[in-house]
Amino acid sequence: VPVVSGNVSLYNEGPEAAVYPTPTIGMVGVIEKVEQHATMAFKADGHRVVLVGETRPELGGSEYLAVVHGQEVGMPPVLDLDRELAVQNFTLAAIKRGLVSSAHDCAEGGIAVCLAESAIAGGKGADIALTNVERPDMALFAESQSRIVLTVKPEQEAVLLALATEMGAPCAVIGIVGGDRLTITVHGQTLVDAGVADLAAAHRNPIYDAMGE
Repeated sequence: VPVVSGNVSLYNEGPEAAVYPTPTIGMVGVIEKVEQHATMAFKADGHRVVLVGETRPELGGSEYLAVVHGQEVGMPPVLDLDRELAVQNFTLAAIKRGLVSSAHDCAEGGIAVCLAESAIAGGKGADIALTNVERPDMALFAESQSRIVLTVKPEQEAVLLALATEMGAPCAVIGIVGGDRLTITVHGQTLVDAGVADLAAAHRNPIYDAMGE
């Protein structure tokens, strides 16, 4: 696997601290049938939002710890290769069968960032309910591996869930696309309620501009 770029020197240091190594790996994928692909944008009101994979109570090395708490500590999320393979194979099969309206990896920043990016890309909000992790910050920002957020038409929801069971991929409906706001509740408590336009502005501009500072 080619490492084509990145800060990989052992001597990259500034006056205040060392610069972390950032190797960049180059990979190319080929889609044999271009019509068999899915973008991350929410497509239409009423589509069901589905989480493939499971969120675990783990925040080590996360963007949340770094950005909100100024800490770069902890063990990174555990990777289960068998689970990763099941999630990837299921998602690819679902896309090829035309069951998936959108697909977006849930990685850096956790599910809250993933959902916001899909809402921004599609210009559509969603109403999301999370219940599988007790702590609110972990539910929103854990960077657990092997997770993908899909959307599916209501009439294809049962087929999608049946395929997930058949292929051994954890899969659960967590919400519905619609409106112009992204709302996320954790165990019934609303923790995110933001307009898609506001999310897009914050994403487009530097943090200090979005905060008016």
